[in-house]
Amino acid sequence: NIINDSFGGAEGKISFSFTSIHKWSSIDDAPSTLAFSYSSAIKNNVGLGLSILSEKVFIEQQTFAYVDFSYKLQMSESTLLYLGLKAGGNFYNADPNGLPSTSILPDPAKRQLSQFNPNIGIGGYLKSIWPDIEVIAASPKNHAVMIKSLDAGEIIKISPVPTISDGTAGGVED
Repeated sequence: NIINDSFGGAEGKISFSFTSIHKWSSIDDAPSTLAFSYSSAIKNNVGLGLSILSEKVFIEQQTFAYVDFSYKLQMSESTLLYLGLKAGGNFYNADPNGLPSTSILPDPAKRQLSQFNPNIGIGGYLKSIWPDIEVIAASPKNHAVMIKSLDAGEIIKISPVPTISDGTAGGVED
């Protein structure tokens, strides 16, 4: 429900998610992102959600906080339509005072900016079960750990081999 407000409660149960990303970990004040989301199906086709996303990049700090409401409509035996509303906002702060200066005089352009930006949104999510759909996937020939793990029925480890598809190379997380 961080991205789509209509997703709150779509899984039919209570759902928690927490993500922490720290980029360029060897560099001081490197970009970082923290995200938390909660959603739950209530009763009478209603779902509720809460999402908080905090990002720090250089001198900027942003925190997005939202409450989500969704309503489930049964379109057919195998198709559901979720409609959602989102309300909240963005707490924004930029503090250039930590930037290096070449002058002993204060820089009038280095002023801290802090503001709240309200935001509302709407969204939709169509969920359908199509038994005739076939999913086809591909993996690099030199590092097909996913397909080998699926064939073995368990996560396996294989030695890395050079591949031009380095974005898909790597192990499967436990």
